[in-house]
Amino acid sequence: MSVTNKHLNIAIRFLSEIVTRVVSLIIFTLMAKYLGPEGYGVYVQTGAINGLLIPIATIGLGFSVVRLIAGKKDVEYISARFFTSLLLVTALSGILTIIVALLAPLLNNQFIKIDWVVPIIHWSSPLIICTAITLTIGEYYRARLRVIAVSLFQIFGTTATVVGIAIVLNFGDGLLEVIKVLLFVQTVQILLMIGYLIGTGEIRLSTSLMPRRESMDMIRFGIPIIIMGIGTWVFGSSDRLVIGFYLNASEVGVYNAAYVLAAIPAALAAPFWYTLYPLMAAHKNNNDAEKISAICRKYSRVYFCFGIPALLGITVLSSEALFIIGTGKFVIHPVIFGIIATGLFGDQFTATAQYLIFLHNEPKFFRNITLISGLLNIALNIVLVPSIGLLGAAVATLVSYLFLETLVLRRALSYGYRFRNLYDINSISKIVISAFAMAAVVYGIKWMFQPVNVTSLTTLIFIGAIAYAFILYAINGFDTHRLLAFAGLRSR
Repeated sequence: MSVTNKHLNIAIRFLSEIVTRVVSLIIFTLMAKYLGPEGYGVYVQTGAINGLLIPIATIGLGFSVVRLIAGKKDVEYISARFFTSLLLVTALSGILTIIVALLAPLLNNQFIKIDWVVPIIHWSSPLIICTAITLTIGEYYRARLRVIAVSLFQIFGTTATVVGIAIVLNFGDGLLEVIKVLLFVQTVQILLMIGYLIGTGEIRLSTSLMPRRESMDMIRFGIPIIIMGIGTWVFGSSDRLVIGFYLNASEVGVYNAAYVLAAIPAALAAPFWYTLYPLMAAHKNNNDAEKISAICRKYSRVYFCFGIPALLGITVLSSEALFIIGTGKFVIHPVIFGIIATGLFGDQFTATAQYLIFLHNEPKFFRNITLISGLLNIALNIVLVPSIGLLGAAVATLVSYLFLETLVLRRALSYGYRFRNLYDINSISKIVISAFAMAAVVYGIKWMFQPVNVTSLTTLIFIGAIAYAFILYAINGFDTHRLLAFAGLRSR
């Protein structure tokens, strides 16, 4: 892949992530207005129930797909693995969908406790099939480095979703119709993604399936990924079910609103990590540890250049942002918000170390520590949520992530890498200093921008961005070349 294509792919992924996050916020705003905290909380809880089953439904095939077909040119070989994967995923996700539909009354009684929710669970259960298939197809796009194509499909899907939800809610419909919109849009997106692969000759319809032995090998490789995915779900969603069990759906809605906003700094990493893993795999296949280190330092440095100031800035302005995109009912204390955001950001901090674990063929290790950390998260939530509410859920998230990240870094360094091989410590220090200075500036002047509205919030964000860029520029000796290198726009 040429340097130009790398930059274009990252730019398109950035656009895709921006659209996705903006759409998430718009969806939250619409539901806050039309459905309130309770309706939004129900939407979150049904998604959390399905989210537990998605890793199982996908059979952990994602990493196997990238590992098997990256760089391959044999269309017959690729097609056989594509359709075999879809067949396996569709069969298993279909079974899980039926189970959720049958257990809808029990799930409602335990975690939601609202009479009108059972039909919502029935209609949302097919989203397990749609999501599992979409993720599986997406991994083929990733393995083939079809970054632009998959990003455009994601932009289409998220945009169509928000338009559909806005229409049904404006016409007075409720959450059930929102779920139907999600099903329709995902179905159309799946058909378009498959059609594109066929139309471009990436796959062909007239092909055989994978040999049974190879299929079983792929599944065996994916089993640890399944458990890892369940552990990831435990981090990201189990606290919603615990909150719903001990508190109520409205509190779930408030907590998830903060979680959606807090995920923005972490989401900025997606364009970098999406491209980084295949590149690391290529260098690993060539036994070039030096290039692995160089690319890890480069990608992490450029991400931190954006991610760290975003983390601090969004924490300082969290109350104002939640008030604007939701209502006063969704505002959460900035300390709770900051704890959540820090935990989510920390997971991105160790992304390069996580990839090294997979590249050294140790998915079982990652499976084990993810599961242990997830169980720790559940235990802490059960202990803390009844006594200190949403603060307890936030603390549980942060502690669990820190535990996981410590174990990940220890294992990555055991492969012969040093911390400075993976992270540009000098550059990160400059970024952290600049970001904290920016946060102090924004915190000190935000009282001047009252009342809270879109204009005042936008102005504060703009001032923060300018302050951060100027401070970072000053720390780098007012060297424009060095500043652009920080942002990955020029070579160092």
